[in-house]
Amino acid sequence: MFEDGMLNLKQSQVIQRSIQHTEYNLYFHGLIDNPNDYMEHYGVYKQAGPNDVINLYLNSPGGSLSTTIEYIDHMVSCAAPIMGIIGADCCSGASAVALHCDGWQLSDFSTMMVHEVSNGAIGKNSENKRYLNFLDKQNDRFMRKIYAGFLSEEE
Repeated sequence: MFEDGMLNLKQSQVIQRSIQHTEYNLYFHGLIDNPNDYMEHYGVYKQAGPNDVINLYLNSPGGSLSTTIEYIDHMVSCAAPIMGIIGADCCSGASAVALHCDGWQLSDFSTMMVHEVSNGAIGKNSENKRYLNFLDKQNDRFMRKIYAGFLSEEE
């Protein structure tokens, strides 16, 4: 071990590397309404890197389709993995958000509810017919894209 008064060390068999990461905890609670309510979430999705982790706590009855779509668009552009932590209510638009997570954590009381688009038509009958025709096509595209692989064609 000692050679001419010097300590002779064996070459290390351990290689150590430190990687810094950030864990973000985002809360997606309550009614999905105004897209401005999620500006801080959008900022996290833009800045998080591939070594970071995002925990998305979901507890929502759903809400606005357009806000749901915008939220999902931000999730898709995120470099960090997103873990969906599904609470007691993960309904409607919140279920679409949950299915865009990279993994899921469930509790004994987690629920998910999926349905087609809802609306309330107000206005002229001819305009409502055109709008409902558009909404029917949008709903079909949305359901097939979002729930493919999760729901069967029958469902």
